[in-house]
Amino acid sequence: MDIDNLRKSALEAIKKVGDAKTLEEIRVKYLGRERGELTVVLRSLKDLSVEEKRKIGPEANKLRHEIESALNKKLEELKVEEI
Repeated sequence: MDIDNLRKSALEAIKKVGDAKTLEEIRVKYLGRERGELTVVLRSLKDLSVEEKRKIGPEANKLRHEIESALNKKLEELKVEEI
């Protein structure tokens, strides 16, 4: 599980988005309930050792907040551009 690569690809994708529909597709790709890339990482924590959980868990949660924040910021930018 490479949280840094996931972070880089998610934030890069969000930066390049030009419309709200595509932004929602990116949200689902990374944070979707069933097959979101970060969701899969978070669900796999239960299979890891305690030591790995302590290392990966906080990083994965931090990334979830970063992605959510970037998505919200981009959505606001897109709304302003529409006006």
